[in-house]
Amino acid sequence: MSVYHLLLLTVILGVQAASASQDLQARPVSPSVPNVEVAISKAGFITLDVHDATIAQSIDALAAKTGKPIRYRDAPDHTVSVSCHGQGLETVLRCLLGTDADLAFSYDDAAPGRAGHGPLAGVKILSSTFLKLSPHASTDSTQLPPGQPLSAEAALALTRSEDPDQRARALDQIGRFEQIDKATLEAAYNDALKDKDGDVRAAAVNGLALLDEKASFPLLSSAMTDESASVRLAALDGMDVDEQSLPFIAEALSDPDESVRTLAQLRLGIE
Repeated sequence: MSVYHLLLLTVILGVQAASASQDLQARPVSPSVPNVEVAISKAGFITLDVHDATIAQSIDALAAKTGKPIRYRDAPDHTVSVSCHGQGLETVLRCLLGTDADLAFSYDDAAPGRAGHGPLAGVKILSSTFLKLSPHASTDSTQLPPGQPLSAEAALALTRSEDPDQRARALDQIGRFEQIDKATLEAAYNDALKDKDGDVRAAAVNGLALLDEKASFPLLSSAMTDESASVRLAALDGMDVDEQSLPFIAEALSDPDESVRTLAQLRLGIE
């Protein structure tokens, strides 16, 4: 190895170490915050109840309870009160931070999971997420029963709500109901693909990809050209890392949105 390559490697490692240090929240995890309660059911549904606690305390409690590292920085100091209930960490984080939260996910590829990659290994919350949060904005969505699972009928009805946040959250949940048949789910998701709201379309893409993983690639590859970064994120997250999808993931490295670029880097193992 030449001296030039050795120096270059040293610089790269130094930059990666500094970046990792900046990404990690400096405060220690505090799983015993009295005004933040997190419960996980045997089926994997997570309930988060927050009463006058900070966003950072809420995130740390989720990380401690789920055992999944959640990296972030520059979280706002104002307190919130919110009740969230959903399948998996992403659904609950989007309830806490907003459906347009910029999230990037990493997976353990050693054990393939439901979506074609391994189980969730960690989450990174991009700072752009916190810029969207107002100290005066309420994150408590009372139209969806706080702390309680929706009925199948209620969830389907909310996919047609006038509130796009409600439509997106309902679409995230309808797939867990055994009493909703595949044809009904497909109809709801396909209708939502035409929605004017990007987060709603993203939820539809995610739902359809999970509904039929083997036939999902045409949908996901097409969604990679959507004008909404949320849709492109959902498509990228649903893709297997294989010969068919690699060109799309590689192209996402130059996406105009930072969250899409970050997720592409994680999918390709680029730190």
